[in-house]
Amino acid sequence: MVMVVVIRYFGGIKLGTGGLVRAYGGVASECLKDAPTCLVKPKARVGMEVPFDLLGTVYNQLQHFHAEDIKQDYDTGKDGTVVVMFKVEYEKIEGLGNAVNSACSRKIELLQ
Repeated sequence: MVMVVVIRYFGGIKLGTGGLVRAYGGVASECLKDAPTCLVKPKARVGMEVPFDLLGTVYNQLQHFHAEDIKQDYDTGKDGTVVVMFKVEYEKIEGLGNAVNSACSRKIELLQ
C-alpha cells in the first residue's frame, strides 16, 4: 500500500524512455529503501449485544485486546441492551470472545 510519485520538471528526451525508467526507478528504490516500515495487520469489524450493566466489563476487555473505532448503538429495540461495534485484529477475535464471556460470566456472541 505504497505509492511513489516522480515529477519531471524538464521535458527533454536525452535519456530516452529506458533511461527515464531506470532513473525514476532508482530514485524510487532509494526512497523506499530508507523509509521506515511497520507491520499492518488486517482487522475485522465485529459487534456484540451487551446488557448495560456489563458495558464496563466489555470495554475493559476491548481495551485489553486493542480494539479500535469503538461505536455504540442504543437503538436496538431491546430494553437494557446496547450494540457495541469495533475493529479488532482477525487473530484476536476468538480470544476476545472467550475473555468477554469469562469476564461477564455469560454467553455474549460476537457478530461478524
